[in-house]
Amino acid sequence: MIKEWSNSKPAIIIVLIVLSLEIICAVFLWQEFEKQQSKPLLDVKMYDWGFDKADPTKLLFDFWIVNYGNQEAKAVKVNCKLFDAAGNPQFSASENYGNVASLDYELKEFLPSKSATLDLRVAYSPICYVESCGNCEILYKRIPKLVQTFEG
Repeated sequence: MIKEWSNSKPAIIIVLIVLSLEIICAVFLWQEFEKQQSKPLLDVKMYDWGFDKADPTKLLFDFWIVNYGNQEAKAVKVNCKLFDAAGNPQFSASENYGNVASLDYELKEFLPSKSATLDLRVAYSPICYVESCGNCEILYKRIPKLVQTFEG
């Protein structure tokens, strides 16, 4: 019995080393997963657009900023665009919005000045999206076609 134990000692040591490495890897991967889950994840949902009746030189964009992450998003910048019927951008403007709390949403209003060339008698399709954020992931950037549409 003692002889059998001493012969299997190296095998047991190897098994213990392998198990230790697997546990270390699992802990590391879990920590990385938790970091990723706690990162802010932002998206914008378009609500409405038009022009300001009190000041027709201003456009009006209403949208929701949504933070799906477990951490506050900092230095959020939103861009709004108008596309013509052919899908060409005819207007674009950005605004800094500051921070968005974790697991929260906010209804925002953006009143940029209308460009002189924009004809409000024409139908436009609006989009607003998160252009940048100091510490977050931006949801649309996971979808290459949306990146091309929003940034292209």
